[in-house]
Amino acid sequence: MDVCNPRALVMLAPVMPAETGNGLAMRAGAQLRALGEQYDVTVVVVPVAGGSLDAAWAERHASSVAVVLGREPAELRAGLMRLVGDAAWRDRMRRSEPFPSAVAAAGPALAGTVAAAAGGIRPARVHAVRAYLAPLAVAVAELVDAPWATLDLDDDDEHLLAQEGRREEAEAYGRILATFGREFRWLSLAAAADADRVAERHGLPTAVVPNSVAIPPVPGGRSRRQAGRASLLYVGNLTYGPNAEAAELLAREILPRVRRLLGRPVAAVLAGRYEPGGRVEALATCDGVDVLGHVDDLDDVYARADVAVVPLERGSGTRIKLLEALAAGLPVVTTAVGAAGLGAEDGRHLLIGGDADELAAAAARVLLDEQLAGELVRQGRAFVERQFSSEVVGRRLLGLTTALEPAVTPSSSLARS
Repeated sequence: MDVCNPRALVMLAPVMPAETGNGLAMRAGAQLRALGEQYDVTVVVVPVAGGSLDAAWAERHASSVAVVLGREPAELRAGLMRLVGDAAWRDRMRRSEPFPSAVAAAGPALAGTVAAAAGGIRPARVHAVRAYLAPLAVAVAELVDAPWATLDLDDDDEHLLAQEGRREEAEAYGRILATFGREFRWLSLAAAADADRVAERHGLPTAVVPNSVAIPPVPGGRSRRQAGRASLLYVGNLTYGPNAEAAELLAREILPRVRRLLGRPVAAVLAGRYEPGGRVEALATCDGVDVLGHVDDLDDVYARADVAVVPLERGSGTRIKLLEALAAGLPVVTTAVGAAGLGAEDGRHLLIGGDADELAAAAARVLLDEQLAGELVRQGRAFVERQFSSEVVGRRLLGLTTALEPAVTPSSSLARS
């Protein structure tokens, strides 16, 4: 039996929303917290992106949380038959296939299972996270008679994949947006440059919803320049190629240079999930490198570090872990890529270097200059608080959704191609 709730919203996510940990989980968590202030949010997780399925935090901010794990063959066949029997969906499939690889685990045939997991609520607004959930989100929106649907892309996947030379996968993401993008009232991205590119390529309405972090009441971070071994910290999802490369650069090139500049022991700490037996795990054999793996609560990790070093050489979007380090009261050294999209000033909010030599020199400056370190901490934390706090970004997201409400009608307003 259908359940009517005028404040209902279904949030479709590829990872369990959370307050900390995985960057994508944190982004989804920030959006859940904001949307939960205005709507009765039902979160349905289709765990394409992995990560923890602990729902304790999400349940405090949502009306309910469901995880779609097993897919019954009969349900999938029924879902596929429904799509094949619809002329609009046949056309969509023709224009968008072959799908990006991530869609295989969360295709539109799963819509019936997702709608059932959401509790049979209709009508319900739909907000989905990541481009590869777009086909599924459109199918779900039809089943729940959504008055509107929105899609958070986070990054410009098409552009990033093209930069990496993965042409076929980039083209697959391009087809997804070309086919399904206009079904959403807007598409949000973390960085303005990414939003502009998507809008220009596909003629779609885009909005900037930055990454955000909770601001601790008191900065983490210990008193700098303590006696003993200084500590350089890098936090990120180390299964992600650009993050793994950055970890290698820190451990193999930047760390030895900082040691030589200081003439005393320095350690590098790498925190984040990594592939067993892979390139990141091998870094544990390097002198002074501590590979922690996934850490549920990073407060103590930040508190024991001296400098956060984010030596990214490629990637898109904005670096949520960089924001988290600034909020936690750590001075940050990064590249232009790492600082991209933030509007942070080199020498005021953080230090920027172009290669291993410059990054090492910047880290050494922070370790040697107590006044510089303290000023970076003060200015960096204030910068994040003004522009990237959960409260500030949450108000921006709610402003975007509130603007859609006058257009609500009893029947679905999703365009059907």
